[in-house]
Amino acid sequence: MTPSTVRQLLDKGFEINVERSPARIFDDKEFEDVPGVTMVPIGSWPDAPESVRFLFNRVKGLVGAAADTWDIHSTSS
Repeated sequence: MTPSTVRQLLDKGFEINVERSPARIFDDKEFEDVPGVTMVPIGSWPDAPESVRFLFNRVKGLVGAAADTWDIHSTSS
């Protein structure tokens, strides 16, 4: 997701959490500058609410094999 896409989703009423990352195309600062974004610590997704982990796993399924290294556990499939 880009900061611009995040802004559009926030404008439509979505709640957006962005995981901090030193290895992303967009710097954390670019997301921090979008009003309404919540920045979360690196590696915090396994402790996210079930609804967030469910969505994460749907996105992971769309990304495919590259996502196999993503470290997250979930009770939904």
